[in-house]
Amino acid sequence: MGELSESAIAELKATHAGHELRLINAPDGSQLVVKSPDKTTYNMFMADVTNDRKDKAIAMEAYAKRCVVYPDRMAVEPLFTRYPAFGGNIAALLNEMAGSTVELDAKKL
Repeated sequence: MGELSESAIAELKATHAGHELRLINAPDGSQLVVKSPDKTTYNMFMADVTNDRKDKAIAMEAYAKRCVVYPDRMAVEPLFTRYPAFGGNIAALLNEMAGSTVELDAKKL
């Protein structure tokens, strides 16, 4: 997992057109790219994270991995193993990308 070239970034943007992409500098010095979650991915995450029978940390990590577009999921596995909270950090970023921090302009009628 090295530093992304401009051509690799352009290819990712073309491949994932319609999605917001974020470049993340990981704690080990590597880089990864995540795409904004689509509605199905977000709904799967919400179902997992609100299910009392499921581990929340595992749900956040799975959500993060579903949205990783660079490098491949097998290449990032050691990163999630070495930094167990990393999935939660990425999940928070993905929720922001999904609109969780959008401020609504609502007025009482």
